[in-house]
Amino acid sequence: MVREIVKLSKQRDELRAACDALLREEKNTKVRLRGAKTQLQFLENDIRKIQEPEGK
Repeated sequence: MVREIVKLSKQRDELRAACDALLREEKNTKVRLRGAKTQLQFLENDIRKIQEPEGK
């Protein structure tokens, strides 16, 4: 019985560590996505600024 508890405790700890790593990865991904979206907005604004004089 003690062996089973130890085994299950080890599995729990491994799973908890995996979940923590996935949460960190998710946060990092969200930060990269936000940065990419911001960069995209700046590029789209630059394109509009260049095209504006042509449209007038």
